[in-house]
Amino acid sequence: MLWLRLTICYTNTLSDIRIMKKLYLIKENKKTTDYVELQVEDKFLHIHSGKVGKAGVSKMTKNCGSLDKAIVEAENHAATYLNKGYRYGEEVQPIETIVFDKAKWHLDGDFPYELNERQAYVHTGLYLNWIIENNLTNELLSEEFSEEVEKVKRREITGSSFYSDYLDGVFTSEELSSIGMNFTLDYFDFEKGSYLQDYEKTLANELPTLYHVEDKWSNYELISKIIDSRYSEWSKKRKNNITQHGS
Repeated sequence: MLWLRLTICYTNTLSDIRIMKKLYLIKENKKTTDYVELQVEDKFLHIHSGKVGKAGVSKMTKNCGSLDKAIVEAENHAATYLNKGYRYGEEVQPIETIVFDKAKWHLDGDFPYELNERQAYVHTGLYLNWIIENNLTNELLSEEFSEEVEKVKRREITGSSFYSDYLDGVFTSEELSSIGMNFTLDYFDFEKGSYLQDYEKTLANELPTLYHVEDKWSNYELISKIIDSRYSEWSKKRKNNITQHGS
């Protein structure tokens, strides 16, 4: 049953699904990803649809008369979307812009006064370098800064320079593809991710602060190997989750 798949995704036991249930479906196009969220709440079926990372969400609520009828209606909608090429996917992240880092945050914080201000861009710049090299940027950014992106890939400019000179030292979800954003939310996020710990352990272990790491390709090579490993682990976990929830 389609609904059995839905309940397994978001609950641990059948008794947990009496009040609220959710199902997310996605369809990956050449440049965008469509999503549909189906949520049952009592006798109501809420249907939200849109494009990942884009403003504008279509919202509709149907009063189905009872919980059982709302579940059946959700099953029917899920089947319709699956027949249109959608598949079970992960929960869509909020469409509002997420700011992951700003150089200004560091310059106004505990940044060492004796260092050149460009050093405040390095830790995020090295990560952004990896994002660009692995084609996880948003299509619009890749088009707007196509020449500069290629320069990073050819190692004519560093990711830190790109971050400073073309993004004004602000790194947000708008620079990322849907996969890049989800990985960044899990790994780069300063509160719940492990990027900074990996960065300090790999590059700043014997330095006064993480801001003392030099913006050079040898350092990028070291940290990129760690990010490669983290991304591989994340991708396998993500694939397993989709397989378990969608098969």
